[in-house]
Amino acid sequence: MAKSLTILGALAVCAALYQADPAAAQQPKPPANMAANLAALQANTEKLLQQSVNFRVFTRLHRKDLPRVPVGPMFYAADFPIKEGILHSVHFYFHEFDETQVLQLVDGRTNKKIGTFTPKGGLLLD
Repeated sequence: MAKSLTILGALAVCAALYQADPAAAQQPKPPANMAANLAALQANTEKLLQQSVNFRVFTRLHRKDLPRVPVGPMFYAADFPIKEGILHSVHFYFHEFDETQVLQLVDGRTNKKIGTFTPKGGLLLD
């Protein structure tokens, strides 16, 4: 259980780092290594999300399932801010900075919709 909570904490920290900074959009030109940094960020996010599947936060995460994201028992056990942080990571991984995309959360066992998530609107549970 402690290892699972560590993974949840790491995902939440990464998600907080990924949120778009409005002030950054006003910078005159991006840094030269931005593409390399984004690629590294995506690779690290992929590793963390795979660990979240291993620890049953999600039952699976595949592009073919989108916009549906099946959640597992550890997702239900997490506090609300942790859930939002993890979902920011999922959204960033699959949609990068496209904030118009909606993730539909479904129970990984029953496949019933349990809520939605967007970066701007946050997590809305049914």
